[in-house]
Amino acid sequence: MANRSRIKKMIPALILILAMVHPAFAQPYRIREQWYIGAKVGMVSFFGDLSIHDFDPVSKFTDESDLAWGILAGKSLNRIFDLKVSLISGAMKGSNPSMDMYFSNRFSEISTGTSIDITRLIWPQTVSRFHVTAELAFGGITYRSIKYRQSDDTYLSSVGYTSSREVTGSAKTAIVFPMGIGAGYRVSNHWVISAELLYRLHNTDLLDSQVGSTGISDRYSYTSIGLIYILFPVNQNRIKADECPRWY
Repeated sequence: MANRSRIKKMIPALILILAMVHPAFAQPYRIREQWYIGAKVGMVSFFGDLSIHDFDPVSKFTDESDLAWGILAGKSLNRIFDLKVSLISGAMKGSNPSMDMYFSNRFSEISTGTSIDITRLIWPQTVSRFHVTAELAFGGITYRSIKYRQSDDTYLSSVGYTSSREVTGSAKTAIVFPMGIGAGYRVSNHWVISAELLYRLHNTDLLDSQVGSTGISDRYSYTSIGLIYILFPVNQNRIKADECPRWY
């Protein structure tokens, strides 16, 4: 009886969700339409054993963040869902004075994932130029890292580097799960200004060349702004005036 009661309570919610999503699937984009490419630049913030400013955004950006750039390509399937591939390359850094250590690394990340347009999910018929999205992806990272003693810059350990910071052997690899939020403003049918804040979970504890005692893997986030170019916008002649094409 309890299960039946829960099911009955869930039915109205499911009907509401289907009613919200249905308009988005009513007119999927054609194969040629809504392909896009883009570029982005931003800051990578490190979270791990050699970081101490995890709850201080200002110090996190100034002391434990470094530059990264990226490119992407994708396609909008309909007004709600996108599929895309993203490549990011950059650096990370961090320190922990209580451990008398600091590190830096270089990395490249490739991932494939989806964007879900939250704005159109809630308001299916919106014609707003501004949209908020949920981002979820899966991919891999390759990196090389080196660690020093903070008090005298003495070399301590490294992954993929010699003590003199020369490249050696193969770069370390790990699985990565980017997730977060995005936003975009459609300037025209072809151009979109975008922004993202994506947090990364993965299965390695050596991004800082330091194996911690907590058993928690290192993490990092990427905050970026970018510019997207839509190669083949939706044909306006075949859609209703109130069914504005997705912003990318």
